Formats: sequence, structure tokens, C-alpha cells
Amino acid sequence: MTQDSISLQVESVVGLMVVASAVLMLLVSLALFLSRFRRLRGWTWRVTFGGALRAGLRLGGRNALAAMCLLISSGVLWQRWAGEVHLTPGFAALMIAGIGGLAALVAAASAHRALERFLLRAVPCHMPTVR
Repeated sequence: MTQDSISLQVESVVGLMVVASAVLMLLVSLALFLSRFRRLRGWTWRVTFGGALRAGLRLGGRNALAAMCLLISSGVLWQRWAGEVHLTPGFAALMIAGIGGLAALVAAASAHRALERFLLRAVPCHMPTVR
């Protein structure tokens, strides 16, 4: 599951989870933020698409960095307490997929809340509900 090294010279489950979840958090956050912004473009006439793109990139970067920090620290703690654990490839793939799915759910919820805050700052009155 982990190796006794901070680098990714030897593939490990935690190392692949860090990369997969960071990329998923970045892409899902940015895609959901911008697609929901485009859907509400009639309400956001004061805000340009460039402003929304910058806000979406900040959100995606913040989510990816948070996922990396959380998974790297949990991998270091796992290595410290449990040591090296060998897994079958199928179970390792299930773990990576589970963490990736959880990262996508967190990114979707974060993008929803961030868009509501972004629109509330941009258009303070008569904000529509975001779905």
C-alpha cells in the first residue's frame, strides 16, 4: 500500500491515489463550476467569463491541494503505524476508485457552494437557486 519513501519511484496505492484524486478534484471542480456558471449566465451579466474562469481555477487548485495534503499526510501516518502492506491488484484498484469517487463527490459539493458564494458577491439581489 505504501513504500518507505516520500518519492514515487516505486508505484504504491497511496501514491496513485494522490495523483488520481488531485487531478479529479481539479477537473471536476473546474468543470462543474464553469458549467453551472454558463447555465446561469442571464443572472450574471455583471461578471465576465474570465472572472468566473479565474474563480474556478482557484477553486480547483485549492481542492487539488487539499486532496494532496490530506492523502499524503494519511499515507505518511499509515506508513508510520501500519508499515508496508501488500495488496492484490484488484483490491488496490478498488481503493483507488473509491478514493477517486469520494474526491469527485467532495469536488461537486465544493463547486456548488463556491458558485453560490461567487454569484452572491457578483449579483447581490435576486440570486436564483443553483441546481
